Amino acid sequence: MAAEVSPPAEMQLPDPAPAAAVEAPSPKGAVPADLESQYAAALRTNIDSRTAPPTSAEYRLLKPHGEVRVNFTLERSGMLVDSALARSSGSALLDRHALEIVRAGRYLPFPNEAFRGESRHSFLITLEFHS
Repeated sequence: MAAEVSPPAEMQLPDPAPAAAVEAPSPKGAVPADLESQYAAALRTNIDSRTAPPTSAEYRLLKPHGEVRVNFTLERSGMLVDSALARSSGSALLDRHALEIVRAGRYLPFPNEAFRGESRHSFLITLEFHS
């Protein structure tokens, strides 16, 4: 299972790879776009580490598979403000599960220099489920 995190139409993210934790203070000399990419990669790693198929009997019986896209918004503090289905997998079970994964997360605060002038920032993530 892999998740792809991307801010809507603002930047493309690097391919999934292990990423070091992003701390709120920005490193000296770091470019804001680099910090934003690093933060997005850390979000992807965070969500990937918690992405697993549902464990319900319904999942084991139906064995649905597909991709779910979830749009979510974080405050600068890392607090989740909103999350919504951006594109359904075609399975209500997987769609609900993907939203639960995003909503259950604990996210790091934005680096100081990232997303300048924004008190909140929206991200788009794709979670893939294969049976």
